[in-house]
Amino acid sequence: MLLAVTVPLCCMKTAVGLVTSCAETFEEMFPNKLSYPLWAVVFSGVSLLISNFGLSRIIEFSAPVLYFLCPLAIVLILLGLFGRFFGHARPVYQWTMWFTLAAAILELFRVVGFQPVADFAGRVLPFYTYGLGWVIPASFGFAVGVSLERKSRK
Repeated sequence: MLLAVTVPLCCMKTAVGLVTSCAETFEEMFPNKLSYPLWAVVFSGVSLLISNFGLSRIIEFSAPVLYFLCPLAIVLILLGLFGRFFGHARPVYQWTMWFTLAAAILELFRVVGFQPVADFAGRVLPFYTYGLGWVIPASFGFAVGVSLERKSRK
């Protein structure tokens, strides 16, 4: 009984937080377009429409996007956390993210089922079949960025 009450309340709290933060952000991004309450209504309406597709369909549509974006987000967060060790140098960020982007695109091909590219990437990238094919390219990009940054300082 407790779980039956807690789960919907947690989901409602998350939904309200997302709608209000999106409405606030869009009001700031697009001033003089819609007011905060209207943005909240728009996001609530769009969410209502999307929810009618069903969870399995929503996951089917969102999984490729998430498999593409997650490596980029993970690497960017790690760079931000450990940036003090390399002075938050721009080349380190750029090279690391470019190599991660290339691997994320290959990961996207795996998820959508584009088999020729997925087979090639599976042969070339370690951990690709586990969804971690971005680790080595990101590490390589990081090494390139750090070495170029050190070279430019000398």
